[in-house]
Amino acid sequence: MTNAKRISAGQRFMASDLTVGSARSVGQWEVTQTFEGGDGLAYARIANTLDRSRVKTLAEGALLDRHLFRRVD
Repeated sequence: MTNAKRISAGQRFMASDLTVGSARSVGQWEVTQTFEGGDGLAYARIANTLDRSRVKTLAEGALLDRHLFRRVD
């Protein structure tokens, strides 16, 4: 994976089917940790910015899939 496609802590994403306005009410997802799983794949743990108790772990490939998520600048 090239550096341009690397995920790092602090980056924010939102579901690709949401608009920017709805992200304010639903919340964005912020990368809190990246790690390599036992299967050798890269993973990212993300937390909702409005409710930090909502945490997900995704393969980095899923987070980079434009059909699923888009990066919020």
